[in-house]
Amino acid sequence: MNTIEGRAETSRFAQIEKIFNSNPELLKQAITRSGENNNRKLAFFGDSVLGIIISQELFKRFPALGENYLTHMRAALVNSDTLAQVAREFGLVSRVQAQAEVSGRALSETVEALIGAANLAGGIKDSKKLVKLLMSDRIEKVKPELSQNPKSQLQIILQSHGYAYSYSVAAGRDGEQHFEVHCLVPELNIVAIGTGSSKQLAEKDAADNALSTLTAKGVTVKENAKKAKQIQNAPTKSHPQIQPSAFRRKKIPRQ
Repeated sequence: MNTIEGRAETSRFAQIEKIFNSNPELLKQAITRSGENNNRKLAFFGDSVLGIIISQELFKRFPALGENYLTHMRAALVNSDTLAQVAREFGLVSRVQAQAEVSGRALSETVEALIGAANLAGGIKDSKKLVKLLMSDRIEKVKPELSQNPKSQLQIILQSHGYAYSYSVAAGRDGEQHFEVHCLVPELNIVAIGTGSSKQLAEKDAADNALSTLTAKGVTVKENAKKAKQIQNAPTKSHPQIQPSAFRRKKIPRQ
């Protein structure tokens, strides 16, 4: 480690120490990894506190997203590898009091122990302050892990902005081998056409085309959406305000 990195870590750890000014003994307990006073019990408590704080933050930042996407983002933030890296950035490697070499697991549990200790020292206010100090950059950068299914991707993006959309079958019936489906996003003046040998495949194709149009328009998942409108899935026969020239077609051979 060079001198500059060492000074940065010392400065960061000093910020942690400030949170424990009124109870330095809890800080000592949180970074102790050996003997009867090891930090595993604090880590058990801190794990739950961290989960609540991160869940609340994601719930506020992404109000339109479903629980599956929020769960994936939370896992990305609180997994042991991430927490171990946070520990390294704040100089905990040299400060954890352990009898053996400090492992990645020991580092991640020490971060959890610190969060638990902060909660005991000053309640949820202090634990939130510590989580913000340790993880604000990562929280700011976390993004939804979009599904590979284009319909799911489209739903996530449009729902985050509150845009209504719908699918309508323009051609094809059950039992036929060729379907044409329109994906309509009236507020963005988008009509994307998809074709396929089934209604489901045609809808995916239409969603994929709609995603291409959104990308061209620079529309991505929006954080802190004010209010997501309810998705309208009712079939729409026509939208006079949208010109047919906006269609993008993909042709597939009839079977």
